[in-house]
Amino acid sequence: MKFGIRAHDVHIFDDMSALSAKLKELGFSYLQFAPRVSLKETSQKGYRMNAGLASYVQRTLAANGISIATLGCYGNMEHPDLAERQRFMNLFSQYITLAHNFGAPLVVTETGTVHPGVSPTTENFTEEAVDLTIKQIQKQVKVAEKAGVLVGIEPGINHPIHDVATIDRMLDWIDSPNLKLVIDPVGLVSDKDPDANQIAETMIDHYNDIIYGFHINDYRYIDGKKQKVNFGTGEVDLPRMVKTIEAAQPHAIMELDGLPDLEPCLKYVHENLLN
Repeated sequence: MKFGIRAHDVHIFDDMSALSAKLKELGFSYLQFAPRVSLKETSQKGYRMNAGLASYVQRTLAANGISIATLGCYGNMEHPDLAERQRFMNLFSQYITLAHNFGAPLVVTETGTVHPGVSPTTENFTEEAVDLTIKQIQKQVKVAEKAGVLVGIEPGINHPIHDVATIDRMLDWIDSPNLKLVIDPVGLVSDKDPDANQIAETMIDHYNDIIYGFHINDYRYIDGKKQKVNFGTGEVDLPRMVKTIEAAQPHAIMELDGLPDLEPCLKYVHENLLN
């Protein structure tokens, strides 16, 4: 299959052999892997990873022809609690140093919020918040450069890095081939920019050379809130989006992400997106 998947959307946890076998059965050859979720108990929510465990994950997946395209380490790099902020920064740096054991070229995160639990907040968009975030990213990129690993930043509508202007600011500040983007068009949908397909096209027009991969999902507004829904039941023209991505990046990394119900979503993929 040309698509990857977020491993924890398969709903097999703390059992790498079973997860690997199921992914093979479903036809996947690559994935996004977040130890915090897929190995929640084994890794104590991602904070007890080590080289041996990471290598075990890699071997178990590779036995079924599966690789980790993106190593997920999502957290809050501008947490107002300085101890929590540093705890995440240390974790992300550790994941960078373990990426080779996982067989993963890239470690990815969103950029967090100045007010955990408050969403949305315009305080994430202040110059101070954006500059703090870029400084934090720069620290991780320096670690990645030494380790020979890529850092992936996923812009999000309620995060400091959230649009063309803030992405440009980040790239102007951090001039490094080790800094990449992971684009989730639905994650950038807002009242101002409601068309996920247009967002994908804009991101490709501006950043195609540094986009490492894409997340594929669908959404609609339910009770005034944007929620991910089964493929084909929401607002996104998914066939158009996939064609746009493939035209820009043949054999692109495209990870199915946020699947409320696995079976109908995969049925839609096979019937509509594998042509």
